[in-house]
Amino acid sequence: MLLSIRSNFAEAITRRRDEGAALVAVIGVMVLGLIVTSLILASVTSAVGFTSFTRAGMQSQAAAEAGLAKAQSQLMTGNCTGGTYSGADPEYSVVVTYRVTDGGEWLDGCPTVQATEVRLKSSGTAQSSGVTSAGNDVSVVEAIFAVEKEESLNASGPAVYNHSSGVSMNGFTLNPVDGNVPGVTYKNGNFICAGNTFIRGSVTVDTGGATLSGDCRIEGDLIAAGAVTIESTGSVGGTVIAAGVASGLSFKQDNQGSTIGGDVITAGPVHVRGTVTGDIVAGPTGGSSRMTGTTRIGGDLTVAGTLYLETCASCTSAQVVSTLKSASRLGGVGTFGRTGLVVPSRPPVPEWVDFGYDPSKWIASDGLPYAVISVASTDCNWSWEGSPGIAKLRQALASPRPVILDARACQVSMYFPENPKLTSDLVIFAKGFDGGSNVWSSRTSDSKKLWFISPDEVKDGSPPGTCPGSNFVFSSGFRISTSVAALVYTPCVIHNSSTTWRGQMYAKEVVMHGSITLNYVPIGLPGVNLSEGAGEEPPAGASTYRQPTSVRDLSDE
Repeated sequence: MLLSIRSNFAEAITRRRDEGAALVAVIGVMVLGLIVTSLILASVTSAVGFTSFTRAGMQSQAAAEAGLAKAQSQLMTGNCTGGTYSGADPEYSVVVTYRVTDGGEWLDGCPTVQATEVRLKSSGTAQSSGVTSAGNDVSVVEAIFAVEKEESLNASGPAVYNHSSGVSMNGFTLNPVDGNVPGVTYKNGNFICAGNTFIRGSVTVDTGGATLSGDCRIEGDLIAAGAVTIESTGSVGGTVIAAGVASGLSFKQDNQGSTIGGDVITAGPVHVRGTVTGDIVAGPTGGSSRMTGTTRIGGDLTVAGTLYLETCASCTSAQVVSTLKSASRLGGVGTFGRTGLVVPSRPPVPEWVDFGYDPSKWIASDGLPYAVISVASTDCNWSWEGSPGIAKLRQALASPRPVILDARACQVSMYFPENPKLTSDLVIFAKGFDGGSNVWSSRTSDSKKLWFISPDEVKDGSPPGTCPGSNFVFSSGFRISTSVAALVYTPCVIHNSSTTWRGQMYAKEVVMHGSITLNYVPIGLPGVNLSEGAGEEPPAGASTYRQPTSVRDLSDE
């Protein structure tokens, strides 16, 4: 029995030892599981933190760059108030500073006209913050731009702009300069070109017709809303477009010595006595198109109506085509009774630009405004050598900076008693001008710009019915030399005779009578586009900030 008790006791002790070992093993497994779980949890937490940290950095960086782009675009259009920009979606804040000398002190606020560099510092905030760190929630980016100055001028507009002209041109020569192709534009009225006139450009008539007589030559195109008549040996080097019909005809060429170098495209019948080098398309208006024994057409002849031949009154339209072809006076195909023709289209003619007195529009190439010299109403005796007005004129002529001479207070036309020499660009505002026999030139070797302006202060898209000042008179040898380009603007009439002009003329009416030469150099007016009409352009003389010279990420600083 004693042996049995000892055996049971030994078995119990052995069993307890086995149970203790199992418990240790279980505890070990549990500890190992906790360690593995902790490692996995730490890895997951780290990955989530890194992902959110990266996402926040990308969002804040994108917001900061969006702020830079917004600030740059606003500065380009002249929109800057207080020197800061901000946005909510994405969230950014931009601070603007500038300096006026290279390497100089940065100044807070919107750049002035003297600024040479602009610095934008943009802070962008992430839409979703990082989980484990706020270090990437905000990004800061800095961009520095060199300020590029632009003149306020837009070299636009035709050589001659007539708003309400119905007077004739006689003894007028229009020349291109430096590849600038000149144009003569009539907004209203008829274009009447008399003898001894040579326009080395194109003519556009917006509402009226055109008549060429004598030795009137147009080197480019002639485009008219009405009918076109060419008398005597008048000629057109380009295409003739006649979009109207008068007395049953759209185009009448009344002399065998007349030549059209391009096509003739009309709204109705034609009468051809001379030479048309290109095609003739006459329609959709029907009627009889008249040919003569001297008619020569280099291309096709297409008419909506019928054909009549003066040398064969009984000929049918088909016989007229056959006769012209057999006589080698029709180079292409002859077609009559053609349907589907349309009134020829014409390019738009710009509306009148109302241009008033506003010195802030005149910005020089260095970004600084023009200086202003004013003439009082008591200083307007232009014929007296010692008058204060003449002294002010000489002061403006000697100015080293572009300058405005404001003589609007004078009730008489401005007169120039000597041959003026420009030291810099000059703008003269006055109620009228009497050019006399002056010769305008540059005092230095570089060319200058000159403006004679009688302002139109009423913003209604047309010159006033009554001239608000005096008509401009340029005669008796008045001359703009090759060192100067000049524009004259007036809501009144410009009278020209025996003058040589280099630049442009823009007026209610421009009268050209007797030995006038205009050499076309476009210089335009600030803030407007004379080629397109009365629409304002971006702010005159605005600085530009196209490409940054430096971009830095300041997030870690």
